[in-house]
Amino acid sequence: MSPIESWPYFLGITLGIGIDVLANMALKKSQGFTDKKYTAATIALIVCVSACIAFAAGGFSMALFYALWTALGVLGTALGGWLLFGQRLRPSAWLGIALLTGGIALMS
Repeated sequence: MSPIESWPYFLGITLGIGIDVLANMALKKSQGFTDKKYTAATIALIVCVSACIAFAAGGFSMALFYALWTALGVLGTALGGWLLFGQRLRPSAWLGIALLTGGIALMS
């Protein structure tokens, strides 16, 4: 598949990852599903993630697709927790982020 033909799949996985990170942030704010506003947002965002990911899966090999989705979702969630909630990341967590980033680069 040429890059021109594959751009919708890249857009789908990019949106899916971004929405996945937003869903994880909303999940944190839902306080264990006790805040109804954030609970509803979490559920709606997860539905949107599912649609994006279902579409994007058709344009990648499963190994690359799953590695991109999970690793970038973990990276985005870790960085979102750090930036938005002040959660501290240990040096080993930063090393893990660097290793995930390098692994994704090698796979793609």
